[in-house]
Amino acid sequence: MAARTAHEAWALIIAASDWAWLEAIDPAWDLFEMDVDAWNASRVPARLGAAFAATKRPGLHLAVITKVLHIKRPRMFPVLDSVVIAQVGAPISDDIATWVNAMGHVRAVGRSNLAGLTQVRDYLEQQGIRDRSLVRILDGLVWVSSPGAGLFAHLVGWERVIRPWRDEG
Repeated sequence: MAARTAHEAWALIIAASDWAWLEAIDPAWDLFEMDVDAWNASRVPARLGAAFAATKRPGLHLAVITKVLHIKRPRMFPVLDSVVIAQVGAPISDDIATWVNAMGHVRAVGRSNLAGLTQVRDYLEQQGIRDRSLVRILDGLVWVSSPGAGLFAHLVGWERVIRPWRDEG
């Protein structure tokens, strides 16, 4: 919650005694790996909407809220800042329904790249970097690949070094 947000903005949420909205989101659920049937049967979009409604307050915007929710449910919540939103093409407004829709956009991107994200996670684990969720991996890749990110200009020439064009084996 140290996302450059005043602690007063979080006071009502922290003081709350009803955490059913957070408990309703199983920590084992994965935004990308959860199959469509389980997603629908568990009414995940409604649960995401409830989490957003419980945390939306003056001074707390989507990027800050998802940063904190990511800490609580790292396999479900990406950090939905302006760079990620722009990269996945999810229009948002102050309406929570657009926030849930943005989660659907990220889910679609993650599911369509599931094999590659899984390879990155496996590689990170081989390097001793454990417990990186696929959501966090995609978030990081989207962020550094965005022309709006400060690292983009430095990474442009690295593509051929990091990602060989053909199998050497």
